[in-house]
Amino acid sequence: MTLGAQQEKLSQTLQQIIINRVKSGNLVLPVQSKLGQELGQLLEDPKTDLPRLTKMIERDPIITAHVIKMTNSALHRRSGKIDSFAQAVEHLGFRNIKNVVMNAISRTIFISHDARINSTVQGMIEHSQAVALLSRNVAGISGQVDAEPAYVAGLLHDIGKLVTAAYLLEFERSLPTREALDWITYDEWMAVIDDSHRAIGVAVIQGWGLPEILVRVLEQKDDYDTDDKMSPLNVVLFSNALTKREGLYEGECDQNDVNSMIMIGKSLLGLTGEVISGLTREINDHIF
Repeated sequence: MTLGAQQEKLSQTLQQIIINRVKSGNLVLPVQSKLGQELGQLLEDPKTDLPRLTKMIERDPIITAHVIKMTNSALHRRSGKIDSFAQAVEHLGFRNIKNVVMNAISRTIFISHDARINSTVQGMIEHSQAVALLSRNVAGISGQVDAEPAYVAGLLHDIGKLVTAAYLLEFERSLPTREALDWITYDEWMAVIDDSHRAIGVAVIQGWGLPEILVRVLEQKDDYDTDDKMSPLNVVLFSNALTKREGLYEGECDQNDVNSMIMIGKSLLGLTGEVISGLTREINDHIF
């Protein structure tokens, strides 16, 4: 999508604001309203334990990112960097995880006046969930002993889009109702996200101590790692392409490129057509 002068200025301003907030430690990310309500109810249940809580958390890119960020903060870092969600949960413990969740659900994503924007934000989250689930399954089928790095990378691979969307929604929230109704068209909104999300994604990944593989996913979005065929990077790139083919994607994509990525990934990862059909059915059953 091509940006007009006004949208280009908005994109540049948004990138600068978010990158500055990452650097200053003041980046605030809201979560889905529905998930926030579900987590709130879970926290009120005295029978809730850590496994039950983390099972729900790992469905959401934003809260998962919060958990890894908190683990790598100066307050909790004891030795080295943790980029595994399972290790982060073990390191923080139940009380700290509850604090992360309670803090996160106190801020929920603003509901836009444009129904297409709301649908797209939900679609972005579902795309991330689908890529994560596919990545976990593909990693296991491909013989990777630990499938979690691929799962987390799949869940967070579009973190830049979610952050950009959240801040665009916050800007809309700040406008008077009459201005908010037509401040930007849907196509312009999507164009700003497309233009901004990579720079913002890299800033969040590096500033929050998220897995460095995510930077490689952003940089090598159309280029497999032929030196390490079974790498989590290749698993995520393949899963992302397969999810796009199934229509679980918000935005423009070239279907010829998508099909090419699937065919190359299939060969690198040693997957059969039957296995891919099974993966496709499973992800469609989960999402729809």
